[in-house]
Amino acid sequence: MTRYMETRDVTKYNEYCKCRNKLRSITRSIRKSYEKRITSNIQSDPKHFWRYANSKLKCKSSIPDLYRSSDHTAVTGTDEEKVEILSKFFASVYTDISDDVLPVLQKKNLLHEMEQITISEESVCKLLHDLKPAKSAGPDDIHPRVLKELACQLCTPLTLIFRSSLSTGKLPCSWKSANITAVYKKGDKKDPSNYRPVSLTSVVCKILEKIIRDHIIDHYKKNELISNSQFGFLSGRSTVIQMLQVMHDWTNYVDQGISVDVIYMDFMKAFDKVSHKHLIHKLKNFEVHNQVIDWIQDFLSARTQVVRYNDITSSIEPVLSGIPQGTVIGPVSFLSFINDLPNEVISRIFLFADDTKLYRAINNSTDVQLLQSDLNKLDTWSKKWHLQFHPAKCMLMSLGRSQLLSNYTMTDNSGNEIDLQRSNCERDLGILIDCSLNFSEHIYKTTHKANSIMAVIRRTFTQLDCQCFSLLFKSLVRPHLEYGVPIWFPYKMKDIEEVEKVQRRATKQVKSLRGLSYEQRLRKLNLPTLRYRRHRGDMIEVYKILHGIYDKVISEGILHLAHDRRTRGHSLKLVTQYSKMELRRNCFSVRVVRPWNSLPEFVVSATSVQMFESRLDKVWSNQPVRFCYKEELRF
Repeated sequence: MTRYMETRDVTKYNEYCKCRNKLRSITRSIRKSYEKRITSNIQSDPKHFWRYANSKLKCKSSIPDLYRSSDHTAVTGTDEEKVEILSKFFASVYTDISDDVLPVLQKKNLLHEMEQITISEESVCKLLHDLKPAKSAGPDDIHPRVLKELACQLCTPLTLIFRSSLSTGKLPCSWKSANITAVYKKGDKKDPSNYRPVSLTSVVCKILEKIIRDHIIDHYKKNELISNSQFGFLSGRSTVIQMLQVMHDWTNYVDQGISVDVIYMDFMKAFDKVSHKHLIHKLKNFEVHNQVIDWIQDFLSARTQVVRYNDITSSIEPVLSGIPQGTVIGPVSFLSFINDLPNEVISRIFLFADDTKLYRAINNSTDVQLLQSDLNKLDTWSKKWHLQFHPAKCMLMSLGRSQLLSNYTMTDNSGNEIDLQRSNCERDLGILIDCSLNFSEHIYKTTHKANSIMAVIRRTFTQLDCQCFSLLFKSLVRPHLEYGVPIWFPYKMKDIEEVEKVQRRATKQVKSLRGLSYEQRLRKLNLPTLRYRRHRGDMIEVYKILHGIYDKVISEGILHLAHDRRTRGHSLKLVTQYSKMELRRNCFSVRVVRPWNSLPEFVVSATSVQMFESRLDKVWSNQPVRFCYKEELRF
């Protein structure tokens, strides 16, 4: 181009144009193949996609300047100041209450003692092979990719180290240090208290933690020690099955004209406030093996942490209390600590780790008094075990047409009574629950989030073909539209269209399909409507409940099998539950009965979830709703 400007020779310009076009074609081809590679690995390595997407975005997520003090008058100016402010705040949360008198616990009569842990080379080798190489290294800088690729060579020395650590009850210092990543929660981004510390610890230590954790959980299951109200970090229990149980209760009460008062409890820095001394006391009460208790005690003692951000590291701070978030042994330790909380109350209580909700049907003032009494008992428990609630953040929500304007109180650290605030909408395990249970707010937020991610995909990828679009949409967008959908299942046409609109707009991003109708685009992509996917998801949840994929104890009562098996149909027919209101008729336990009872025997008797899904898709392959969301499901 420079030569052409100097000589004005047309041949030079033509040569330039040919070179330019050739280079442009090559770069586009390379970029397209690179984007295809990212797309094909989207499920195994989503971080790669987000790194690529963030490089294309103009506004990048980062920690802004933080307030230096509680009066919010001054802010930090450098990354060094940010990490120090966050480090000091995270350390200030910890409390040393080692001199406190331990509460008396009721002795448990266990049927099975916890056996001494035996660590084999085979089990260590398997855990090394299962490591995800995309994860980061801990403070010891031993990367999981190295451990995974050298699993056969490292399993023997690591087995010897693990056995020695467990037998002596001692850990290397590098296993007890953590690099802290500050994760924003909600509220003012400049306030350090609105960030959660997530620990990045030694990958080698995590392998030994997995072995110890599995033995502890096995001991708890054998002796049925875990409360039926606890759903967090346990196989066979999930957020979905908890919310199905809760919605079954709530809609049943509302259908009968009975109001329900729900209290959402909020702990003050739950994981950071756990007393190490009190935790060990509870582990001994569960009769965890002494060898494991000694190891956990050393694991929690003399811990240190630093905050890291943009390759800047804060000064070292001691960890005096709490269970590091990001460790493997942390969740089961917290469950052990909080396990006896539900025993304090007679009202219904559900927990997912520290997320706690307490509720009761309110028929008269006596029920209000009983719920207040349970609230007082929980308050007493929290103070006894030094894991206190935050009264100002505990919320009250009334469901149904309540005739009683009930008020509830809690006491703060100073002993002052505080009235609980009323709320019309609360986030419950990722689902926005409103007092009318119509989920309109949740649908709005969910579709907005899905559209935002689709916009990132649109700005990031230059050419979206059918294959790339399907992979990206199924992996990144659709999960947001389907999380917990058996609970917030939209049944009004305006809500159905609002959700379907996300997929309808998204499919237009494939240039070769833009001239086709929505139904034609779905058929070309072999992508079913979201409405069909919701009905299909309902059947999968029913299968999991009836076939014991979910813990049978906690799923009991949601569905009722027909006692008379002589009726026509399959052997797992359900009984239709009585309902008066539209709300109840469209809740999970009522709406699934007809489509489930219409399925043939060979579908409902499948021996695995994968087999059930495959057979269900074959039986429903001709459902009109599969590619036309305005059609109804036909039985």
